[in-house]
Amino acid sequence: MATTGDSKPEFIKMVQGLLAEKDAQCIQLFERKGFFAVYGPDAVWIANEYNKTTATVRTLGSDRDPLKSQTIQSRQLASILSDLLFQKLRRIEVYVKQSNGKWECVRRASPGNTSEVDELLEGGTVGEEDLGAGHLMGQRA
Repeated sequence: MATTGDSKPEFIKMVQGLLAEKDAQCIQLFERKGFFAVYGPDAVWIANEYNKTTATVRTLGSDRDPLKSQTIQSRQLASILSDLLFQKLRRIEVYVKQSNGKWECVRRASPGNTSEVDELLEGGTVGEEDLGAGHLMGQRA
């Protein structure tokens, strides 16, 4: 199996570590090139909830250490975020790959505090000047 992009063992280990530490009510989004991704149990949940199928879920990594993956296209993001925050009362964390190659949580939101994702809720993007090292819609993964 080729190990490019998000199927690299070190990326999978990093995501699995984050998943092991996160609160069950939090959805972690990873900004990729032109889309967002969710991993692990959240990938299956997002697929079932918004796509009404798990046929869109991919498995990354090896059979011995698999990681479920679900993409969220930019055009779907605002409606999914809105539903997660205001209907399902979930918390959101948005991770962006920094210039040093490390993934960093650059945005957090909860039902009572959406200021860090307001532009995404409105269907916009966040510019580099707002985040410093990375930005949400144009950063290469």
